[in-house]
Amino acid sequence: MTTNPDTRIPDGDQIPSGQPIRHDRLAVWADFTVPYLNPAKSPDNSWAAHWVGLDGATNSTVEQVGIDTYVSGGVDYYYAWYEMFPAATQVYSLAASPGDNIQVSVYTVNGTYYLSLNDTTLGAGFTATATVPAGYTGQNKSAEVITEAPSEVSGSSLIQLPLADYGQVNYNNATVTSRSGTHGGLGSTSLWNGYAVKMVASSGATPSTPSGLLNGTNSSGIPVSDFTAGWRAAS
Repeated sequence: MTTNPDTRIPDGDQIPSGQPIRHDRLAVWADFTVPYLNPAKSPDNSWAAHWVGLDGATNSTVEQVGIDTYVSGGVDYYYAWYEMFPAATQVYSLAASPGDNIQVSVYTVNGTYYLSLNDTTLGAGFTATATVPAGYTGQNKSAEVITEAPSEVSGSSLIQLPLADYGQVNYNNATVTSRSGTHGGLGSTSLWNGYAVKMVASSGATPSTPSGLLNGTNSSGIPVSDFTAGWRAAS
């Protein structure tokens, strides 16, 4: 889904589209299908990132993993990555393609973060073990499932990139786990608050919007949430 006003707001004029939750947290997990980009409706160097992560709502770190997609020279590209923001993104040579099913998760134990991406269509993936950059502290105060236009470093600034036409991305089996081991979906509970927010441009347009949550349980009886995020033509 989208982000809420208290979730990570990247520098620039847009709010990401996704589903964040605020509370002490241990883990976040979701599945999604890599959407097809539409180069004909996407400006050059436009992007759409799909990821899960911890932190960012009330602090300056984000521990995240996912798939970036972008258009360059009329061609669409797809790659896997993880990031311990504000450290640099780490890119993996995973040949993800539109239609691939992706499982992503982040969990933390005693200050160490485990960021996993599994492309079940390819039968390939990775798990990275990392810590936050020196001088920063991961507070584990929020969890996110996000589709957004990412930012890039330009000098000492972060610049918001244009959002590519990604059509629609379906997120399934999204779940979070608290420090106490309580499992839950993305909706609000007695332990945490869940928010959905549209992606909003400075013009007031909403180029990316989330659906409502479809809540249920998986085969292990763990609460999960499904939702979609959808691209909208800029206006």
